[in-house]
Amino acid sequence: RFSTKKRNLKSKSFTTNMRSLNKLTKKIEIVVKGHNIDFREWKEQIIAIEKEITHFNKHKSTIRDNLMNKPIQYIEKVKDQLTLDINNLHSQIKSEMTTKLKRIVICETAVTNLKREFYNFLAKHREQEMLDRSEARKEEMMVHLSNVVKNRDSIMSI
Repeated sequence: RFSTKKRNLKSKSFTTNMRSLNKLTKKIEIVVKGHNIDFREWKEQIIAIEKEITHFNKHKSTIRDNLMNKPIQYIEKVKDQLTLDINNLHSQIKSEMTTKLKRIVICETAVTNLKREFYNFLAKHREQEMLDRSEARKEEMMVHLSNVVKNRDSIMSI
């Protein structure tokens, strides 16, 4: 009778454990989905910019040769436009990076909080398990004591 009770205790704690784990996983999924972080898109943008830079570096001499025949005002205009484009691109990337980094930080803190919540749950679960074990030990001792008393009584009756 005692062994079945112990098994029941274990199975209950296991199912509650799994339920809580599933809830936490769902919470993490919701948090990550809620912030729409698409790292692939981010990576693709960076790759596209790198391609533009390599293309510019490859054709730098041709561009220089073409500009040599143009008047100085035209060269200044092109230079200003290029500088403006680069600065705009830089600030755009910077703002996108900060936005994405903020989102990542939000997600990281959310995940950290969920981890903490889960560790707290595990600690409580372990505590409960210890209590259950001590309760089971008490029952075991009571059974043992009653057996001792029965043995003593049977010895006394002889």
